[in-house]
Amino acid sequence: MRYLYAILLLFLQNAFSQDSKPSNKLTFQYDIGHSSWGKSGVYANTEKIEFLQTENGDYKVQRHLKVQSKVRGKVFTKDTITLNKSFTISQNRIKELLGYLNRNEENYTAAFIVPKLKKPSERLILKIAKRDDNKWKIKNNYSDKEDREKIFSSIQNFEGFEEFISIDKPNVNIVTVTSDAWNLLQITIVENGETFTYKSQLFENFGQPISLSNNSQIINLEVNLKIQEILPKNTLIYNALDLNEITEKYISWYLESKI
Repeated sequence: MRYLYAILLLFLQNAFSQDSKPSNKLTFQYDIGHSSWGKSGVYANTEKIEFLQTENGDYKVQRHLKVQSKVRGKVFTKDTITLNKSFTISQNRIKELLGYLNRNEENYTAAFIVPKLKKPSERLILKIAKRDDNKWKIKNNYSDKEDREKIFSSIQNFEGFEEFISIDKPNVNIVTVTSDAWNLLQITIVENGETFTYKSQLFENFGQPISLSNNSQIINLEVNLKIQEILPKNTLIYNALDLNEITEKYISWYLESKI
């Protein structure tokens, strides 16, 4: 009887230890918004995607939420949508992402960024020029078709891009502090009971530098690309990390500074 009791006790201990083993988890949370300033309407959006590690080591989505924060008069409300589409990330992709998140790279350069940008159309260039009151620099009484094509070609080939990004290049020694507005991606990894957090302010510079749990910062645009490989294209996070977000700003700069 004592022998049977010992076996039962050992079985229960093993079962408890397995149940209490911390689950490895990966969470992406993106928050963008501003203070309501007493005005009715939407003032913030949040997206949260949570993955749990499965028995085979891969990570499967556990929760995917989108939250819209609104105010009407003095009443604040939150509309939450739960997305049920399931997808899995391979363990190797997570390891690659963690490697990039913990490694500083000198890749905030034209050589790295330009090949990943879509060629801007003439229509987009004209749209930006009109918005910035610079359309006359492309189309005026003194320019001909050859002049216009030269301007379009220069912009489409991202001429002067290195000079453009050097104006406000990210610096690992500078910490960005914001108030009344936020545009933050936080990545949280729980691994073997330890928690590691990475924060990216996405107001500019593609969210670079990235702040680590140990209060250091790194610059590595591979992080943006790796997260885009992992997440669906229709997520807020995917689009917030898109390197093409800089194209319109570059067009404005080129028309203002180079023509």
